[in-house]
Amino acid sequence: MEKAMAIYAFDGTTNTPGDLSNVFRMYDIYDSRHKFYTTGPGSRGTKVSKIIESITGHGGQERIFDALEIWKYWQSKGSRETVIVGFSRGAVIAREFANRVNDENGKIDFLGLFDSVGSFGNPANMKDIGYRKSIPGVVHYCAHAMSIDEERFSFRVIRAKPSADNDNSTIQECWFPGVHSDVGGTLKKGLGACSLDWMLEHAKQAGTKQWDEDVVIKVRKNRLCSEAPSENKLSLPRWFLKSLRTRKIEPGDQTCKEVSS
Repeated sequence: MEKAMAIYAFDGTTNTPGDLSNVFRMYDIYDSRHKFYTTGPGSRGTKVSKIIESITGHGGQERIFDALEIWKYWQSKGSRETVIVGFSRGAVIAREFANRVNDENGKIDFLGLFDSVGSFGNPANMKDIGYRKSIPGVVHYCAHAMSIDEERFSFRVIRAKPSADNDNSTIQECWFPGVHSDVGGTLKKGLGACSLDWMLEHAKQAGTKQWDEDVVIKVRKNRLCSEAPSENKLSLPRWFLKSLRTRKIEPGDQTCKEVSS
């Protein structure tokens, strides 16, 4: 077997290939035989189990176990490039998977995150027990695309911070227009192309090479960053949620040029 140039893709809550999320699109255009993709929590099993998974995020650890077993097998044959991408809860699953690879003394060339949110277990307490959210030193380059227009209180973005012993990783974050699913690429595709184009550019800056360049060019042409954000169905009045706003542009943060502070 040739040395693996591998991508591991963890989709967002309830997302499947049919949603064409940015995570799935990165998986799809990565030119390699070594590709792992898993649908998001809330996408498997019976109607009841899907509801439970979508509320609690149950099933994340199972997805990590599956990915790690495949990673170990491909590593045993030799590795040339490792890419991990995730959206929503899948981005938090991707972070824990990166930490598992760190535990195994592996190497990650690029970790791409689209609007990381947690809410595993009890969504009200934001504890996310069993998930390490810091970026381990085994990650060479991490990029995190974040939604500035998401208003739902339970969708608090989890910033990409290095672990206590990590002074090696390059970490880039940027705010984009659109709600959570716009940035993840499952709603307004013009907005989704903005975050996807940015992510692919940083993946290339990280030194990863296996991207279908024809598709990368099409993504850039489809950018429509001035498109109006989608509107979420909210359980509380919008004015009240805005008063609780947890997503704020901090001094020094990068923003897409269409984002106003």
